[in-house]
Amino acid sequence: MSRNSQKYRQVELRCYNTDVDSDGRLWYTSMLAYIPDQFSDEGHKVLIEDKKWVVFWRTESAVDAEDVPSYQKMIKLHRQNTGDSLPKK
Repeated sequence: MSRNSQKYRQVELRCYNTDVDSDGRLWYTSMLAYIPDQFSDEGHKVLIEDKKWVVFWRTESAVDAEDVPSYQKMIKLHRQNTGDSLPKK
């Protein structure tokens, strides 16, 4: 573990849609992500691809940057292990 390592927290980000449905309910899109600890306070607004996302909740503990899971690597390994990455016949 390096001394100056950036800390990350897993958070739920919500992007509220401007439309309401016929019952007057406001809809939102949510996603789980790891973001730097300095931006992870609940209620903090984060701009991602020209959309405002709000931190809805965050985990209690922070992890070092090298401990953040790489989902791309996990998906690639899963496809290799199940044969999904093989060329189609």
